[in-house]
Amino acid sequence: WKRTGEKAGEYLSVLLDDTRQGKPEAFEAFSSVIHTAKGEAQLLGLEPCAGLLELADALVKTTGGPPLSPLADEAFGVLPVALEELTSQPDGGALTAKAVMTIGRALEASDEAAS
Repeated sequence: WKRTGEKAGEYLSVLLDDTRQGKPEAFEAFSSVIHTAKGEAQLLGLEPCAGLLELADALVKTTGGPPLSPLADEAFGVLPVALEELTSQPDGGALTAKAVMTIGRALEASDEAAS
């Protein structure tokens, strides 16, 4: 998982940069990487990682694509470094906690906007 988590984090960073430039195909690939990594983490029993990716997957679905809201951009921005942290600290750390909180805030804002 260590190699997969590191590569997913690197790939998500590149795709996020392209998404910020308004490329919808990059957001689709971003979504796919999150979904695939979530499945792998679940299969391996890596609950903190799977939980983080589950939240990210939910945010992807509510975001729908570029342009990203500032809060969604912040949430997706911390995701790659949190994934890298989870490869060395299976239970997570400060970056993982920040990612969970930021993604949670973005999901709440998205839910409020939809209401």
